[in-house]
Amino acid sequence: MSLKKNWPAVHAEVEQLFTDRPDDVRFETTETVDLTAGRVETRRHTVCHQVDWMTSDRHYPGEPVSPDLAMIGRIETEVERNGKIEHETRYYLCSIALCALTFARAVRAHWGHPSDRLTFKRSPVNHREDHCESGQKRQ
Repeated sequence: MSLKKNWPAVHAEVEQLFTDRPDDVRFETTETVDLTAGRVETRRHTVCHQVDWMTSDRHYPGEPVSPDLAMIGRIETEVERNGKIEHETRYYLCSIALCALTFARAVRAHWGHPSDRLTFKRSPVNHREDHCESGQKRQ
């Protein structure tokens, strides 16, 4: 789910997480570059699987902001076109803990051609495991 500024407190907390990265929190990043239609588009996809700190006191102290939250993602986009550079940053709350590469592909597939859509399968052994398409198991 795309996190927009209509949730100002959550958006501010997530933005701060990526801006002032705590030493004890792990992040994973991958970068993609597309050269299309006379522009260069660079995207940095960063994911964080440590989400237990995101709580609210709306209904009870320590209530999770989203009970199914498994990952927070950020996409930083830089588009160079006709000598001008535009920057954009977007944040996502995800119920599946994806590696950065799979997150990048999933978000890109959402805006791409329907045949590019990804499907995610859970491991038959342990439903809490996920695997990056590169074959590496997420730690």
